[in-house]
Amino acid sequence: MARRVHYEDLIIDLYLFHHLDTGGGKKKTAKLLYLLEEDLYQEHIVGPQYVMQKYPMGPYDQRVGTNLENLTKNGYIKYTNRYYANSLTSKFIKEIDELIQDNSIVFTQLDKIIDNFGEDSGNAIAEHIYSLPQIGMKRKSFYEYREFESIIDPRKIYKPKIAFILDDPWYDTIEILLNPKIFLKLKNAVKDCQVGNFTL
Repeated sequence: MARRVHYEDLIIDLYLFHHLDTGGGKKKTAKLLYLLEEDLYQEHIVGPQYVMQKYPMGPYDQRVGTNLENLTKNGYIKYTNRYYANSLTSKFIKEIDELIQDNSIVFTQLDKIIDNFGEDSGNAIAEHIYSLPQIGMKRKSFYEYREFESIIDPRKIYKPKIAFILDDPWYDTIEILLNPKIFLKLKNAVKDCQVGNFTL
């Protein structure tokens, strides 16, 4: 059985960049996502599914960097000295507006975090996290976690009130929208059908 891609995380990443005027690097992105997960965890809600661990530069999941690189390779964000939204980011967000509205509790919380921290650097956001006396699942200071220990793991929320998890139709839609190869195959298949160029 094929491993399920966490398209939910990619959607949240793209939404974040769509609303970040200044863009951001891996560090800033991870810290903003951490703040989102922290807030949602306290409300017993699953949003992104990154497992944030203690790294020397603050909470981080290596999948954040991998996802940003893949989104850049596929053209959904651009990279110069940091990551930025582009026209494909905006187009994608527009196409999934209904999904965003249906899960507004997650995206409204992300909007608040962007409003409060979106202009800050990754270092400044990390300093804010370090200054908090209680964070994560164990409700203790960042410095009291062991290196690479999980600080927040959304998979450990028992019976969440709400979980941003795509149902099958949305999953298939997002897979087509975010996978240029599938999207191209589908476009070509539609074109072939229109001109009668197909076999049964």
